[in-house]
Amino acid sequence: MISVKKEEDAKLQNITIALPEIYCTNLAKLQEMGIISSRSDGIRKAIEEFLEKELQNIKLLDFELPPDKLEDNLNS
Repeated sequence: MISVKKEEDAKLQNITIALPEIYCTNLAKLQEMGIISSRSDGIRKAIEEFLEKELQNIKLLDFELPPDKLEDNLNS
């Protein structure tokens, strides 16, 4: 099953990504406004929202992957 762990429950891993400059600028603006505490926080929130939305879409479409395929997709 696809799950979205809350940050306080999850072990964090460092990753490196390249973002368009406008994303970084907007993340900095959100941080200045106090909406996010850091760029990492903003990126984690965006990914969490994306995963939750996709999980809802899967449920709405009655789409099911076999458990072994779900694990493969989550681990890749």
